[in-house]
Amino acid sequence: MFPSLPARRRARAAVVLLAILLAVACGWVVFLALTTVRGGEPASPGAASVEALAEAEDEPLPLVPRLELGRATRERGPGERPPLQARPVTPPEVRFSGTGRIEGYLDLPPGIPVPARWSLVLEPSRVLIGGDRAQPRRVDFERGETEFTLEDVPLGGYELRAEAERMSGTRELLLLARPDAHDVIVRVGLRPAAFVEGLVAGPEGEPVGDLPMELHALAGGEPLQTHTDARGAYLFESVPDGEYRLFAGHPTSPLAEGLDLAVTPPSLHVPRISVPRLGELVLTVVDALDLPVAEARIEGWGSQGGHVDVTTDALGQARARFLPAGRITLNVSAGEGPARRTGRETVELAAGATRKIAIRLAP
Repeated sequence: MFPSLPARRRARAAVVLLAILLAVACGWVVFLALTTVRGGEPASPGAASVEALAEAEDEPLPLVPRLELGRATRERGPGERPPLQARPVTPPEVRFSGTGRIEGYLDLPPGIPVPARWSLVLEPSRVLIGGDRAQPRRVDFERGETEFTLEDVPLGGYELRAEAERMSGTRELLLLARPDAHDVIVRVGLRPAAFVEGLVAGPEGEPVGDLPMELHALAGGEPLQTHTDARGAYLFESVPDGEYRLFAGHPTSPLAEGLDLAVTPPSLHVPRISVPRLGELVLTVVDALDLPVAEARIEGWGSQGGHVDVTTDALGQARARFLPAGRITLNVSAGEGPARRTGRETVELAAGATRKIAIRLAP
């Protein structure tokens, strides 16, 4: 006899119920396994990839410091310094006692080749403490090296820069001292030098040619010198980065107020410099017998600017140029020792005029 229809339905329901219970049990086992792996927190689909992406986005990009510590201590990693409040107070005789080590590399803009010849210049700093204890050093490279190491450097305050022809080096301040800055790593910048250009014109816009121009670095050093051309244009080439003052004419008695400039590559175009109408003096130096005196030096200055520093030729003559209107004071000397003779003259010069002046030396 076949079982009745209700009995078959009851058997089928029991099978379905058993399958559901097995599925629930398997799901619970999987849940427990995932919870154990995740440390007790359920993981949603794709959570691992999302968290990994967030961690990657939060991680800062690596930076190359301009100055970092060198060898690490046992307690700290490379580049780590102790907190300021935890640092002991070190007297200068201990802080700057002994020598240190400087290592680093040359830093060039993208696409700029390393110069075959360049120099590393280490100078005492005029602003950092310990500058009076620093010792200058210069190292020349001739094979395009990009890394360097300076051993046994006296501790102190320094300025470090790179030099190369037609290139400009950035000045880096460097304090080499104990307890944690006697072994350092530095990056020294080097890039193409700038040029400075401009025009000099008179009151009506006329060009002033052959006028001496001087560019003085405010940090000191020898000035850069040039002259204007027939168009009144001037050009200073290979000017290192820095602060400068530009003079039209002699810096002690310029024809216009000096201009302060901040020079950075690649170039600096200076606004047009205007000067007053300029005249000149044709000078003749004679002795007590009215004979011309050769190689007599004539120095002077104008009340409104202008500078005189010329030497007479074999005929006792010289020409002083670029003089604005006003009173010009002239001092003359010839010979040396007991044979030295002098003279003095004051001249009034009109705007744009040319005057001939004879100066007689005292016997």
